[in-house]
Amino acid sequence: MTNKFINDKLLLAVKVARMYYECNDTQQEISKKLQISRPQVSRLLQLARDEGIVEIRINSSLNLPLKLENLLQQKFGLKKAIVVPMTTDDLNKVKENLARVTSNYLDEILEDGQVIGIPWGSTLSYVAEFLRERRLKNLTIVQLKGGVGRVSGNVNTYNPVITFALKLNATPYFLPVPSIVENLQIKEILLSDGKIKEIIDLAVKADVAIYPIGRPAPASALVQAGYFTAEQMVDLQNRGAVGDIYARYFNIEGKVFDQELNNRTIAIELEKIKEKKYAIAIAGGKEYANGILGALRGGYLNVLITDEVAAKEVLRKAGIDYND
Repeated sequence: MTNKFINDKLLLAVKVARMYYECNDTQQEISKKLQISRPQVSRLLQLARDEGIVEIRINSSLNLPLKLENLLQQKFGLKKAIVVPMTTDDLNKVKENLARVTSNYLDEILEDGQVIGIPWGSTLSYVAEFLRERRLKNLTIVQLKGGVGRVSGNVNTYNPVITFALKLNATPYFLPVPSIVENLQIKEILLSDGKIKEIIDLAVKADVAIYPIGRPAPASALVQAGYFTAEQMVDLQNRGAVGDIYARYFNIEGKVFDQELNNRTIAIELEKIKEKKYAIAIAGGKEYANGILGALRGGYLNVLITDEVAAKEVLRKAGIDYND
C-alpha cells in the first residue's frame, strides 16, 4: 500500500468526518454526494476516530444528571457522582472504562497552578494513559503514598506520576519511601528527613487528590507489592476492613481500621483528604461496594466515579431505596 494511497484515504476520511460532524450530513447523504457506498462512509468515519482525526468526548458537566447520580450526590453530600453504565463483569475492563471517564473529568477541572496528588497502581496508570496532553502552567504532580516493596509487571510506583507530569507539562515529586514500614520508629526516622517532609507537606497542600478505593483481597496490589501475604489480606477482611485509600484501611462505617497498621503507613492522612477541593475516588464492580460505602461514610471523597452495578449495591447496603 503506497503512501499516496494512505494519504488520499486519510484526506477522504477528514472530508467525510467534516461533512458528518460539522455539517450534520447523514451517512446516506455523504454516500450520495461523494459517490461512495454507505459502508465505505462508515469505515472512513471509523478510520477518522482511530487515527485521532476525530475525538469523541462527553462533557459530563453539561449532561443532565442521571437519577442514580443525583441520589448519590444528595444522600452522601457529593460535589459530583459519575455513574458509568457497563455490560461487563470483567474487573479489568471496568477499571479501564472508569479510568477513561476519570481522564475526561480531569480534563474539565485541571487548571494552571494546581497541585495534583496521585498514588501508584494500575488504576492510575490507566488514567494516565488516557489523559489528554495539555500545556498547563505551574502544575505539580505529587505522589501521595510511599512506594512498593518490590516492582512487578503489574505494580509500578513511578509510571503514573511520570506520565501525568509529561502529559500535563507538570513538575513531578516522588515519595521515595515504603508505603508501610515495620514499626513506628522507622517511620519517624524517614519522616525526619527534610526532603521527605517537604513532599509530605506538598501532598497535604494538594488541590486535587485522585485515588482508587482498594479492598482487602488476596489479589490486592499491596500483596503483589510485597506488603502483605494473601492470608494476611484475608485476615484483614475477616476482622472488619472493607477498603483502603492510599494503603490506609477503614471499616464499613468509615473509621480507621487497625490503628497500629495505620501508624506504620506512610501516606497522606485520611482526614487530610477531606480538605481537598477535589477528592476523586474511583471504584467499580459489586465487590467494591463495601469499600465505597465505607469511604462515603467516612467523608473521604467529594467526587465518585463508579459503575452502575456498584452504585446500586452501595445504595442497597446503605438502605436507600432506588428504582430504575
